[in-house]
Amino acid sequence: MILKLAAGIYSYLPLGLRAIRKVEAIIREEMNRAGAIEVLLPFVQPAEIWQESHRWEAYGKNWVG
Repeated sequence: MILKLAAGIYSYLPLGLRAIRKVEAIIREEMNRAGAIEVLLPFVQPAEIWQESHRWEAYGKNWVG
């Protein structure tokens, strides 16, 4: 159902993706019932955001690339 490509990087096969989508639907339904608002944030972010918060230096070489 799931193939590991590298540390923390996975490919989801059809059955695994179907299971994830079912879990998402359940969570979304409960969050909507509670009045929550869903957001979608980008995975890639500008370096300036991380530099301003001083996390750029803290993470060092643990960056993608």
